[in-house]
Amino acid sequence: MRVAYTAQLGPDSPVVYSQRVCRRDLVLARLQLDPKIAGHLVADPDWLAIMIPLRWDTPYLFNGLLARPFDVFLSSGPDGYATLSERRDNLTLGLRKTMLQNSLKALSAGRDNEAALRDQRPPPRKGSGHRATKPPAGAVERRLCRFSGRRALSPFF
Repeated sequence: MRVAYTAQLGPDSPVVYSQRVCRRDLVLARLQLDPKIAGHLVADPDWLAIMIPLRWDTPYLFNGLLARPFDVFLSSGPDGYATLSERRDNLTLGLRKTMLQNSLKALSAGRDNEAALRDQRPPPRKGSGHRATKPPAGAVERRLCRFSGRRALSPFF
């Protein structure tokens, strides 16, 4: 992690519960907090973060996008990601991009698939009860699609 900022914006105990598993190329963290907190994290450029909101009682924003049930967010850009919420519980998976690329290359019989990821929220699946929305324009969908070499990764894209 390069830089992380947080600010408590509302009353409540500033208690934050965090459980983490950290390895050289992987970080798994669960974060539970009650007060209204705005945060901004900028990870090392060789890392990406997959954020899964598990529970929240008030609107939860990830890079300005309002979270819906079953949303999964991806952050890999140089500006990091920003969150705003209170009484939330979320799971974050951090992966080293080079290790992910090497693994995908090995799984694709040695084809060198360029992996350039950008921030996004995948659209909901059909039948999930949510109206489909287009992910934000930019580098993430194109970069994720290049992982497979030919087509978008299913079921998220």
